[in-house]
Amino acid sequence: MRKKPIIFAMLSIAITFLGVTSIFGETEETKNTINLSLSAKNWALQIDMDGFEITQNQIDPEHLGRKIMGTLELKGEGEIVMSVFLEKAQKTGDSKVCRDFYWNRLKKSPFTPEEDEIKMYEKGNMALMEYIIEEAGGISLHQKHLNAYISQDGIWIDIHLSKVLWKEEDKELFDKIINTVKIKKIDAQNVIKYDKGFIKQMGLALNLYAQEKRKEAEKLLLDLIKTTKNVSTPYYYLGNVYYYQKDYTKAIEHYQTSLKMDNVSRFLTDTELRITIDNLGMAYGITKNYNRARETFELGIKRYPVFPFFYYNLACCYAEMRNNEDALKYLELSFEKEIAFRETEIYKRTQENLPEALTDPLFQKLRHQDPRFIELLSKYGKG
Repeated sequence: MRKKPIIFAMLSIAITFLGVTSIFGETEETKNTINLSLSAKNWALQIDMDGFEITQNQIDPEHLGRKIMGTLELKGEGEIVMSVFLEKAQKTGDSKVCRDFYWNRLKKSPFTPEEDEIKMYEKGNMALMEYIIEEAGGISLHQKHLNAYISQDGIWIDIHLSKVLWKEEDKELFDKIINTVKIKKIDAQNVIKYDKGFIKQMGLALNLYAQEKRKEAEKLLLDLIKTTKNVSTPYYYLGNVYYYQKDYTKAIEHYQTSLKMDNVSRFLTDTELRITIDNLGMAYGITKNYNRARETFELGIKRYPVFPFFYYNLACCYAEMRNNEDALKYLELSFEKEIAFRETEIYKRTQENLPEALTDPLFQKLRHQDPRFIELLSKYGKG
């Protein structure tokens, strides 16, 4: 498995995943369905974000505020941008009252369309609003906006979808996403809990870590675990602390707990989730628990099928297990996936490439034992 530096991403919000069945708490429902909840609430907003890359996450424990933003790449057809806001209701009333409040606020924007260009309607417990902004600042946009509003238990919810260069065939994607939205009850054991000092405490812990005061950071994170419930973030950062210290047993314990907890009440961004899976799999590999390493990288492939590094690490794992056939199979898949990955926004942002397989010590025996290894590298220009 490849070695890389630990990345400490910005603090993220709680995104609840419901249902636990495997060693990672993974189910078909939790693969794509995201549920947003607030501390001590017995319900969650459920929405399918299949294919979305969660790029921003914020939480405001003091004012019952939550925000998530993500993008869905459409393979040369632009992208859909989604944001979801939860906040304390400004007044009593149903979803239409919520929509009217936000519409009145939107009217103050310089890019607000004419009122007769706004389409308002209701669907179940949602009050919806649609409009198109043709241009802004002299730039042609033809940008479609759809807002779905819900009033629930003293909380207002605003789900916003937008796409530049809107085409009528894009409506199917918008409808598909909105049709998955519902309020779902949470069992008492899955209710999340964090107090008003959560963000401040996490910030202090991460600042200490950045200053390489890892023992002090570890202490703060361990204290946070005592005051939260179903919150994966402290476990994730503790996993990073122990992984950096090469205490792989503790790293495995905390990464594993973070993953299981994240499927009950997710606090991890997609970047953090990929780091968790990657480091957990490598920690298993370093401690020679190759079966668990294999399962972990298979989870990564299931969650992120276009991400080439999980295929590469799985190939390394099979090479360590002396399974040359599967090692070559997944190594080739990693090369194939890398070609498509280089077209994604993730690659453009990170510029991260696969390691040099030719010099990777984990492939040393395979390189000497099987001539197909060199043939494979030559086929993809890796020799």
